[in-house]
Amino acid sequence: MGLKTVCFIPARLGSERFPGKVLAPLLGKPLIQHVVERCCQALMVDEVVVCIPDNEDNKRLATWLREHKCRMFSPPGIAEDDLLGRLTAAADEYNPETIVRVNGDSPLIVPDLIDRAIKEMRSSIDVDYVGYCFNGKPSVLTKYAAPELFTVDTIRLWNASREHVTVGAYQEIVSHWLDMGGRPYKTVVDTQKDLRDVTERLRKMEAAQWN
Repeated sequence: MGLKTVCFIPARLGSERFPGKVLAPLLGKPLIQHVVERCCQALMVDEVVVCIPDNEDNKRLATWLREHKCRMFSPPGIAEDDLLGRLTAAADEYNPETIVRVNGDSPLIVPDLIDRAIKEMRSSIDVDYVGYCFNGKPSVLTKYAAPELFTVDTIRLWNASREHVTVGAYQEIVSHWLDMGGRPYKTVVDTQKDLRDVTERLRKMEAAQWN
């Protein structure tokens, strides 16, 4: 067994709706830097790894990660759009007890929610997946500043079946859902408008912190 908990951040430059978004500037630094820094603030995460495709199109991203001393994993021979394959290769490489997945386009990921989910995973018996509920409904979409957690065996199962989150997860057979509470707001940057919205929200959050 390797590290206890590793946070994998899948990221790439080839987004169709917003190419290069993970390196788009957000209040003075690239979007991906916000994600990495927030994940590193989670107290129960042992390592944060950015998982990127191994191809020429992502060379600029790889260069930035190396220059800023971010831990990076780039498995060869896996297609850029094969997210499951990339995460499975990363799981095989690090072999942690618990995997935290945070999207590379989630600059407002909440570190406390990462820690809360990790605690839930460690305290539960026979739970292979921990996600968050939004408005009382389970959601595996990490677009509301919340992570998802799973075991290495779970990602291997998903990769073998080529399905991200099996039916069993929704049926709560081996899953545990946490209520996020409040009114979730979208934090994933899929478009230029999303980036403007997130920029404004982050600006207000920083202003409130200093007032």
